[in-house]
Amino acid sequence: MGKNKKIYLGLVAYPLVCMALIHIVMTVFYIIPLNPITAKYNPLIKAYMDPLFTQTWQLFAPSPISHNYTLLMKVDYKPENQQESIRSEWIDISTSLIEASQKNIISPYNKLVRVPMSGIHQSFHQDDIFLKIKNKKEKEDHTYGEQLSDKDQTHTNTTNLSEMDESLNSYREQGVQYIYRYSFAIAKQLFPADEIESVQLRVIVTDTVPFSERRNSEYNVHQEYFDFPKQTYQSISAPF
Repeated sequence: MGKNKKIYLGLVAYPLVCMALIHIVMTVFYIIPLNPITAKYNPLIKAYMDPLFTQTWQLFAPSPISHNYTLLMKVDYKPENQQESIRSEWIDISTSLIEASQKNIISPYNKLVRVPMSGIHQSFHQDDIFLKIKNKKEKEDHTYGEQLSDKDQTHTNTTNLSEMDESLNSYREQGVQYIYRYSFAIAKQLFPADEIESVQLRVIVTDTVPFSERRNSEYNVHQEYFDFPKQTYQSISAPF
């Protein structure tokens, strides 16, 4: 019996240890500075980490977090036993979740809030890898332009940069779909008896108050918003 018990424990322990090691390695490569390894495996690393394991280490210099995000939605729906559609007002579907997570970080809210917030960050993502390679390529083309034929130069710019740009746009679109899945689930909770037709999202971007202005009650905080195209409602059992 003792031998069998050790075998069972091993069958359970080894996969758990392997999973923990994979997670640690992925997390390390996700947060360390840009290097050849992270550049090569960046799509794989982000596919694993986003949206549930997304992390940011921008609390301090040189590039601290400078914006806060608020997610709003409008819902087109038909009330029960009615034929005409109604459009709701803008509904804040992120603030209460963020506040609940901040009050108790060891709670389901802490995990759930990552879905919309990670999706928002991903949809506005500026890829450091893409920008650095693009800037380097533009500098090289400018420096060595006379040594390249027009055909070679066009091929260099078009092939490499367009592929990276397409990858970045695809990554951003994935973030948009994350927040729409979240909004579909919330919409069903808010309008359980109604026929939901479509949802539109708005993200409000608010600049954070600089530390030097923290006591200035008259400091004017800049705010802007971005509207995403309306999407047809899809039945979602869970937002992730």
